Amino acid sequence: MSPSFGGLTLAAAVQVNGDNDTKGGNDKSYPYQLVATYSVDALEISAGVDSNDGGSASDNNENSYGLNVTYNAGDFSLIGEYQARKDVNDIIGVMGVYTMGKNQFALSYQMLDDDASGDKNDTIILQALHNLSHHMYVYFEGYLSNADEEIYSVENEPGTGDEQSIAAIGAVYYF
Repeated sequence: MSPSFGGLTLAAAVQVNGDNDTKGGNDKSYPYQLVATYSVDALEISAGVDSNDGGSASDNNENSYGLNVTYNAGDFSLIGEYQARKDVNDIIGVMGVYTMGKNQFALSYQMLDDDASGDKNDTIILQALHNLSHHMYVYFEGYLSNADEEIYSVENEPGTGDEQSIAAIGAVYYF
């Protein structure tokens, strides 16, 4: 990762995969990730690419592209994202985060459009988090998702989608 050049930061990574005979061939691959981030005042914009080099003919090696925009206004942040990978999916999301002392509240919406099936998945997530100390926080998360059949279906009946809801309560401690 580079230092900031007038608000512009560049980052790059590469993974070196050697020979792997488990798939019956030469599986050498060198997947890489590139990210450029520009920050000015309360606005931050990031664009990135992932090569997705799987090393096998059966893997989808199309690049993934992403764009993220964050605006910080004191205790409130607004984040928007877009991700795309040819023949896989497109994802659009928005999230608002409000911080009040040791408490943080977040609400997000995400829409996934599956390229192969044409199905869609809408997800809403709500989170409340409380910092007990610099090393520990507790949280509650609620998740509501509505999807077409190809994304998931609880009943596994053809032609039907399903709604899924999850609630989680937890704690995290950093050593």
